[in-house]
Amino acid sequence: MHNVNAERISAGMISQFLNKQGEAAIYIAKRFLALNTGDRIPNLSDMSAEAGFGAGTVQTAIKMLESEKAIRVQSRGHQGSTLEDIDRVRLWRLVDFPWISGAMPLPYTERLEGIATALYKQFENREMAFNLQYMRGGKARIKRLARGLFDFVVCSKNTAILGQKEGPDIEVLLDFGPGSYMVSSGVVFADPKETTIRDGMKIGVDVYSYDHLDLNKRLCSGKDVSFVQVKYSELFTKLATHEIDASLWNWDELQTKFGQWNIRKFNDDDRTRSADATTAVLVIRNSDTSLKLLLSEIIDRQDVLDIQDGVVKKKIIPSY
Repeated sequence: MHNVNAERISAGMISQFLNKQGEAAIYIAKRFLALNTGDRIPNLSDMSAEAGFGAGTVQTAIKMLESEKAIRVQSRGHQGSTLEDIDRVRLWRLVDFPWISGAMPLPYTERLEGIATALYKQFENREMAFNLQYMRGGKARIKRLARGLFDFVVCSKNTAILGQKEGPDIEVLLDFGPGSYMVSSGVVFADPKETTIRDGMKIGVDVYSYDHLDLNKRLCSGKDVSFVQVKYSELFTKLATHEIDASLWNWDELQTKFGQWNIRKFNDDDRTRSADATTAVLVIRNSDTSLKLLLSEIIDRQDVLDIQDGVVKKKIIPSY
């Protein structure tokens, strides 16, 4: 697993963070990370009552964070105070919050390698502690995100839309556009003479993948077929033993690695959903405002696409 060491707080701050002011600073950081520049900040008495610290302790904690240039607060007299500036990355590092944790599919294509490479570069550039886990099944990734096991996941837009129906707290933070996840899907047949889906066929589906199940159902629309549950990684084994007759696979990989099989491009009549299945998105929990604002500051959509393009064109060596 690739990781980045976060910048540590200054020596003078370490001892301070071990006392009441340090505890109050962590509380203030959590509150301020959910604010935007220009927002009015809660008054000292409210924050003191909520956190269980004296007003003086809270005020000192704010000054500590200001001295480290993590925040800048402007007093406006009887109108209260506003957050004039915030360096979310610095604020996150100062109070030593946990690593940012993400998940995406195993990078088995150049497009996915490009996304993984880009994400690591984005976090490395900001010296943020970060780890990325690889796991199959967009449905499984979405469910773990909803349970708080990941801070974000990468999946197709189609998966995100289907996931939102089961978990309304799911939100697409970044949409990388059609073709960023894959080019399209292709049909693989066990019989080298087959050219189309017929009644009576056994179709392999990975039920842990919203995309694989949804696309296969659309592939077989109007046909009397049976769906057989298989792991995505075992699909070709099941085809070779004729336990299944056909299924869908990433067209990029079919052309480069499985050209010896009987493959046909899947021409989906639903162009919108077809485009959504090829679109990579970064998904977060809608309720986690602090993380949403932080990731928006760290991850640049165009930079990700540029790095992905470099990997696909073999101008950038993948690193993840």
